[in-house]
Amino acid sequence: MVSIIVPAYNAEQYLERTISSILSQSETDWELLLIDDGSTDTTPALCRKYAADDPRIRAYHQANAGPSAARNYGISLARGEYLTFLDADDILHPDFLEVTLQAASECNARIVATSFYNFHQDTEIRHQPIPSTLHALTLDTGHALQALFYQKKLDEKGTFLDTSAWDKLFRRDVWVGEDAPKFREGIRYEDLDVIYQAIICAGGVTCLPYKMMGYRQHQQSFIHTFSESRRDVLDVTDKIVTDLADMSRDVIKAAKTRRFAAHYNILNLLYRAHRQDTATEERCLKVIRENRRDVLFNRHARLQDRAGALLAYLGQRAMRIIVRLTRI
Repeated sequence: MVSIIVPAYNAEQYLERTISSILSQSETDWELLLIDDGSTDTTPALCRKYAADDPRIRAYHQANAGPSAARNYGISLARGEYLTFLDADDILHPDFLEVTLQAASECNARIVATSFYNFHQDTEIRHQPIPSTLHALTLDTGHALQALFYQKKLDEKGTFLDTSAWDKLFRRDVWVGEDAPKFREGIRYEDLDVIYQAIICAGGVTCLPYKMMGYRQHQQSFIHTFSESRRDVLDVTDKIVTDLADMSRDVIKAAKTRRFAAHYNILNLLYRAHRQDTATEERCLKVIRENRRDVLFNRHARLQDRAGALLAYLGQRAMRIIVRLTRI
């Protein structure tokens, strides 16, 4: 059985479509844990309604504490051998559970990662057909961490390992135990903060190239705008580099490249938003300057990261001007 954990906060506008995608799964051996995170709209009533209609669905309520706390709570309640996470505004491919369970069995994998597609409220969803013979790429811990941090396609099929907790199937034992990873509460980028730990715990990951989760795009996406909480990515990527200091040289290089990309992106957003934040600007510039040479000559780094590293040699004033005029 698969435990599907869905935190929900004020999700009345989207939750029914999300649950519908779960009810439409070709694999029927699942349980759905709806964790209402202190919603003030009709979300709690919707959760109770679906739980009353289907014995596989259970509804729980907690005071508002954020998605990490809701996911941790869901993990503690899960009964399945496997589990997966889904946000309350996203949707699953109807074969997600069947395909990932097949890959887990065939590859003896504790984590199976798929891919995702973006959609908007009015998007007509046409699910990708999945072949009966799966194209699966299994990576050991070191290669999986490098794939995670370099954020590049892994083969000609478009296989990609992203840093999200959703679009993946996990053996439940990855998340259970004294040393098991936990979602850190009170921060943004909670997925980036924990997924590398889960991969280490699992001893690697099996990746599938199929787009099996729909990621809803909102008009004001958190990813594309600057906010105070976006600084959390600086702490998260600093911690990654520290945590992986005893790993192989290749893994450390990949982690530092991801850290460079995070600091460069935040600096980008500051400049584009015309924000005056000297402390954050100096913090980002310090990491960029320390790592620009390594990133520039790292053939595994994304082209955009290497372009940013090159731009960093032009000086702070030039960077500010060019960033505002381009997408580098």
